[in-house]
Amino acid sequence: MSVRIFPNPTSDYLYLESPSLPISRLKVYDLNGNEMRVPTAGVGTRQTLDLRKMNRGIYLVRLWTERGMKGYKILVE
Repeated sequence: MSVRIFPNPTSDYLYLESPSLPISRLKVYDLNGNEMRVPTAGVGTRQTLDLRKMNRGIYLVRLWTERGMKGYKILVE
């Protein structure tokens, strides 16, 4: 699964692109495993996360496609 996540680090919006497969689900967790409520927008292979109200720190983004789940670390500044 090839996914492009940018910009990372970020302080406002994070963009996710999966050119070959649609993103079916997307979740953000803090390092304690708590799911964070993050506004998302987008359809199919492109998604946007609004991180403007998030505290600074490291978070985990998990996304699902028909091929399974993949996790990524992101830094909110």
